[in-house]
Amino acid sequence: MEQGIIASWEVKVGDHVKPGTILAQVETDKAVVAFESVEEGYVARILVPAASGDTKVGLPVLVICEEQADVGGFASFGSAAATAAPANPAPTKAASTAAPAASSTSEPSTAASPVINTGRVVASPLARKVAEEKGINLSQVPGTGPNHRVLAADVKEFVPAKATQAAPAQVATPTITVEAPKAAAAPKAVSVDTPTPSAPATAAPVASGEHVDTPLSNMRKVIANRLTQSKQQVPHYQLTTRITVDNLMKVRATFNKDLPDNEKLSLNDFVIKACAVALKAHPDVNSAWMDKFIRRYNYVDISVAVATPSGLITPIITDADIKGLRAIASDGRGLYAKARAGTLQPHEFQGGTFTISNLGSFGISEFTAIINPPQAVILAVGGIDDKVVATGDEKAPFKSTKVLTVTASLDHRVVDGAVGAAFLATLKSLLENPMKMLL
Repeated sequence: MEQGIIASWEVKVGDHVKPGTILAQVETDKAVVAFESVEEGYVARILVPAASGDTKVGLPVLVICEEQADVGGFASFGSAAATAAPANPAPTKAASTAAPAASSTSEPSTAASPVINTGRVVASPLARKVAEEKGINLSQVPGTGPNHRVLAADVKEFVPAKATQAAPAQVATPTITVEAPKAAAAPKAVSVDTPTPSAPATAAPVASGEHVDTPLSNMRKVIANRLTQSKQQVPHYQLTTRITVDNLMKVRATFNKDLPDNEKLSLNDFVIKACAVALKAHPDVNSAWMDKFIRRYNYVDISVAVATPSGLITPIITDADIKGLRAIASDGRGLYAKARAGTLQPHEFQGGTFTISNLGSFGISEFTAIINPPQAVILAVGGIDDKVVATGDEKAPFKSTKVLTVTASLDHRVVDGAVGAAFLATLKSLLENPMKMLL
């Protein structure tokens, strides 16, 4: 994340805040998330008005002071980008805005000060959940996120026996510093760990007699930038295979016969499970291009493309290789509903090791998709068509069969053609003989 929009402020100057108080709603590229305070104090100055356009990561947006009597001292305090530091400034503390990823091009605060180490391990909500389940001390896990933020992948790949020292605790990224006016109390650190998203705001179209101009939302900007970057920089190649799914449709019908209507299995549930099993058999496909090295994942998190009113988003079915079909279907129903409502938590759509895009329900027979970096593969799933095929039987030389067409777009820097073909062959075998998934 390089920039965002403060959709609305939930506090005003003079308000008393404490840890957990929602300060503002911040529109990111995927959702509107609640920006929470982690400190107690009084709102002394709001530096960026709501709905004023993009604000770059790293710029100060709010000042909090310790004493209510000091609020008035910040009445004329401006943003760091336009205000010079006063003479003999009071000691300062760090204030930060949370973001999934800090930009190396973010503008620093004019009043630069050393980053204060709060002693708090900064980790994503999913990382904390995984650490708790595995009994891992987060302070021992080296973080690979911005400013050493601990991600879920870091916890999953962490081996305690190999840890020689604890990773240093860092403040949430990116860190910005606000200079307090002379004789006023220093502002406190402001950060957010667990955002509470709501539906993204939509820009209002501008109509004329001949056309309608719709302003770009943050989500649409990010989609445009990332996909353009992917097509320009990732050496795509495509592999297509056609899969006979008569057995799959029978197995699905058998399973669904005993399931309530709200738990029926979809074709996509079987595709997700088959991809997860095939990825474990071909781990080189379950990898990512990291510029200076290739990262091969030991877990399988499947990103599933979902269309929303604001654009495309990819909620993640975590650990799909060790989940049954009912669990995959249940997770998917909840995530897809949250995606369309714009209420996904960041850890529910950030990450993933492999992506599936299914347009079969739109009547599309086959298509190619654009890779979502740093992932190395995306699978485009078309619809099921009735085909007439030869049987080799003289009495009944032809028969009608149901055929599913899938096309994988692969990053040739990570996955060679033979490796990609072997993966698709395994996927084809699993979908044509779905009982193999139970082995």
